[in-house]
Amino acid sequence: MKMVLIQLTSLDISLKGIALQPEMLASVEQDIDDLNTPYLFDISIFHQLKAPSLVDHIERVGKVFYKGKELFFQLPPETKTYED
Repeated sequence: MKMVLIQLTSLDISLKGIALQPEMLASVEQDIDDLNTPYLFDISIFHQLKAPSLVDHIERVGKVFYKGKELFFQLPPETKTYED
């Protein structure tokens, strides 16, 4: 019997945008899963992250690979962000 070891690469993606919802995250995860790449993906919504160390790490070393249009509007007062 011959054993073959395959090293998988993990890519961490955090989506930024105050209008992002869990349903959108699920859709992105499904679309990426359908790509059949040899990579593992860990996808999150930035403003929902609970670990301050992870937020800090993303802010320090994270790379932007896509930036859409910036929309400016006022959030309702009850909206929570990662800073709350």
